[in-house]
Amino acid sequence: MMRRRFFISPLVGHLACFILGISAQKTCSLDLSLLFAVFISTLAIVIILHLSKKGSFSTHVALQSLSVATGALLFALQVNNYNALVQCYSGKNMDIVGSLTHLEQDKIGAFKELYHITVTGIRTAPDKPWLKASFSLLVYARQRSQLAIADTVTITNVTINPPASPASSTSSFTTYLIKENVITSLFLSEKNTVTRTHRPSWSVARTLWLYKNSIQHEIKKRLSRISGSMFGLIFLGNKNQESLNQLRDAFNYWGLAHYLARSGLHIVLFVIIWSFFFKFLPLHLYIKRTMLLCLTIIYAGLSWSSISFFRAYLVFLLMQLGALCDVIPNTLHLLSLTCLGILLFNPIQLFFLDFQLTFLLTFALLFLGTLSKQ
Repeated sequence: MMRRRFFISPLVGHLACFILGISAQKTCSLDLSLLFAVFISTLAIVIILHLSKKGSFSTHVALQSLSVATGALLFALQVNNYNALVQCYSGKNMDIVGSLTHLEQDKIGAFKELYHITVTGIRTAPDKPWLKASFSLLVYARQRSQLAIADTVTITNVTINPPASPASSTSSFTTYLIKENVITSLFLSEKNTVTRTHRPSWSVARTLWLYKNSIQHEIKKRLSRISGSMFGLIFLGNKNQESLNQLRDAFNYWGLAHYLARSGLHIVLFVIIWSFFFKFLPLHLYIKRTMLLCLTIIYAGLSWSSISFFRAYLVFLLMQLGALCDVIPNTLHLLSLTCLGILLFNPIQLFFLDFQLTFLLTFALLFLGTLSKQ
């Protein structure tokens, strides 16, 4: 009996080189102009080799080098963009206006709300004109408000005080801010005034936010406090609940804290349950797959995301789209594509433990599973 050939997606090599470039840039911190020169030179070599139809080995090496250069360049651009924004706005007292893109309530501690505001305009004094701006802030409030997603808000007396430089030893919070694409955190006090200046009549983001919060509220009404919190945490991914302190302490004591983390397993369970029910429906397979795809999209929209959940969600979407197009998907290839896509848009994500664990463990399980079938 012939053994099947062990297939490794070519994207795995490019992903490894891309990660190498990000890691090398974080260690060496090369000048941005030098990285641009290396990237353009490598890209030109790839194009020349492709047009001249040189050997596949030379083209392969050039492509891998291009992946290294791209990873280093994108990471440098992300960090330099943050540093440029900090230098532009640091220490200035201003009024800001922007759109509320994310809102968390019932935060643990003294702050009851957390806003993610995309700033679109600033002014340095009430009698000055508004100037265009483009940056984001994390805003912590001690009191509950009537704000909602997609509201346009104005905050007065804002001073940008960013943390230490990303190159310093105390840069973990700065690295987190870069990952979240925000300049710094703002803790509202009595000197700040928050005013809602506009609310759109309808917003997809606000509708989803209201629905998922209403679901969580109804669950807590019908279950006990701890049970409702556990359901919201495990099945909806809502980590911003004050009642979770006691729960986390108990799970940490027994070494079971990982059970509270929502992972790709929840997508698998969701798909298995609905696939079981769809077996009893006299519908075409394509209709069932389309319905399952739509249900998964709705489930993701009505829950709080995490990197492990997002990884499993993207891989499932790609697999379902491939099945609808009669393409046999390769899970290792799709996982590499997902990981590469996330790092292309957010290279600094590589240095966070949740990202490393979810992808390393999944890659290891896929490799072991493939080898065991040989």
